[in-house]
Amino acid sequence: MNRAPALSTPRDAESSFAGLVRQVLEANPDPQDELDVAALLESLGWTDARAEDQFGHPDVFSLAREIFVEIRRELRQEPLFAGPRIRLWKLLFDSLLQFLHGLTFALPMAVATLAMILLHVTFIASLTLQVEQATALALATFLSYLCTGGYIQSMAHSVYLFLGLQEPLLARDIAWRLMRWGLWTSIVVALAALVLDLVFTLMPLRLVLFMDLYMILLSALWLSFAGIYVFRKEYLLGVITGAASLLTYGLYRQGIPLILAQVVSLIGAAATSTTLSLWFLRRVTRRAESRRRVVEPRPSQIAYTTYRYFFYGILYFVFVYIDRLLAWTTNSAYMPYYVWFRGEYELGMDWAILSLILPLGVAEVLIHYITSWIQAEEQVTYAAQGERLARGLRRLYLRALAGYLLTGAASVALTRYAVDVAAGVPALAAAVPVHGVEPFVLQWATVGYALLAMGLFNELLLFSLNQPAPALRSLLGALAVDFIVGLVLTRASGHYEWAVWGLAAGSLYLLLASSVEVWRTWPRVDFVLYRMV
Repeated sequence: MNRAPALSTPRDAESSFAGLVRQVLEANPDPQDELDVAALLESLGWTDARAEDQFGHPDVFSLAREIFVEIRRELRQEPLFAGPRIRLWKLLFDSLLQFLHGLTFALPMAVATLAMILLHVTFIASLTLQVEQATALALATFLSYLCTGGYIQSMAHSVYLFLGLQEPLLARDIAWRLMRWGLWTSIVVALAALVLDLVFTLMPLRLVLFMDLYMILLSALWLSFAGIYVFRKEYLLGVITGAASLLTYGLYRQGIPLILAQVVSLIGAAATSTTLSLWFLRRVTRRAESRRRVVEPRPSQIAYTTYRYFFYGILYFVFVYIDRLLAWTTNSAYMPYYVWFRGEYELGMDWAILSLILPLGVAEVLIHYITSWIQAEEQVTYAAQGERLARGLRRLYLRALAGYLLTGAASVALTRYAVDVAAGVPALAAAVPVHGVEPFVLQWATVGYALLAMGLFNELLLFSLNQPAPALRSLLGALAVDFIVGLVLTRASGHYEWAVWGLAAGSLYLLLASSVEVWRTWPRVDFVLYRMV
């Protein structure tokens, strides 16, 4: 004879079931599925017989399934957080600050370009250099970025990480360790270049020594600049760049040889930025509540936690320079060395860099707006509404990308207008790309840099979500496209200026590939944000 149910009325059964649901949630506030609930019920003494006797379920798993459905329904009724949304006026003010901060990223190259236009000389370049000296200096610049780019990205990641963990002493120690590694790497590469030239005689020895000297000094400068960058004082980089250019110009006008004037200015700029970096680090450590020492990570641990950022830094600078290298190595009527500087190509590229200024400022605003939107929506989004959050992010991202496309087009138009205006000023005619292949390079380089800026917007967005691997994949593919397109076109045609099409093609690939990676991130953004906590 079957036993009668212990609960004789639906109201009593509902009350008892609600109590059981509360009991389950008290034991485990976040069960992942009905199996979690079933395991918890069994630990509370529930059996198949009890589940059938009290609630009419054939077994514990059936009862657990109903409880889990009820838990999910209740979670849909209440948000995880109940914080206020961000006020509009505060968002606008913060956006203005972010825009100005984004402009500071482009300030050093803008200052250097302006100094070249007005003074015809900076602390790392000059219109008066002989072509072979310019070749050595161009190679020194590329190799300095190659030697330090990975350490700079790793330093930024590590300092941000440990400052966020309230470990400023550890951040300082790791920063100085990475700076030393970067400087030693440049010294080793300089010695390797010297030995290679002694064996194969690639260039005259004096040019190799000249290149090595500049490469080491530039490496020290970029590493010291990174110490200022991580503390969000990028405006100082523009100030130092301008001061060093003025110092070079002043010394040169006083009759000091240009190379010596540039070396003195480089040393002064590196010393100044290093001193400022040290001062900022000391300020942070003085304000720290805890001065306790922690065990410093081993080199292998630092390498494991930063290797994606390290390779990204290297690939980024290779991507920026690979089209130049292809242009400089394209065989032509006069090619005394394997690498030969192309002044016309470089002039067009230098002016095209101006098209990055406006997009970089807007990128900071858009990323700030998207992250602020995510933070606000997290506070009012229900626990089971992850898909709604993803749909909202997709719409927001598409609007941001459309706005950024318009920004890139406006930046290209403004850059070309600036060239037209400068071409009408006699004093600036020598530094304006209006002759030979210069207009062709300028035209396609501005397009390439505009596309690059949009791709970098996606890359920065991925980094802000702590997704370095997708960013690295996108950049690696873009580098391959840039190299292959540029190599095939320049070697097949013999026109070195066609290397700029490699930059445009690679930048387009970066935009498309990184957009796909960002799009794939939105459906799991709640999990990504959970991992970041």
